[in-house]
Amino acid sequence: NVTLFQVSIKIDNYVHCGGAIISPSEVLTAAHCVTNGNPYTYTVVAGSLTWKNPDNNLFVERQVMH
Repeated sequence: NVTLFQVSIKIDNYVHCGGAIISPSEVLTAAHCVTNGNPYTYTVVAGSLTWKNPDNNLFVERQVMH
């Protein structure tokens, strides 16, 4: 996989935005992608070309807007 740093950010199991892995526990995305303020609404898919596989879902614990 040549896009190891890329992730999909999903809401209700649909791709909402993309992001980039910037550390083992952090993803960077645009602020408009996380405007609802509830990190538990989102799931992140990393390391897969198939975003529909639930085995690849990572759950968001917190978000920081800058």
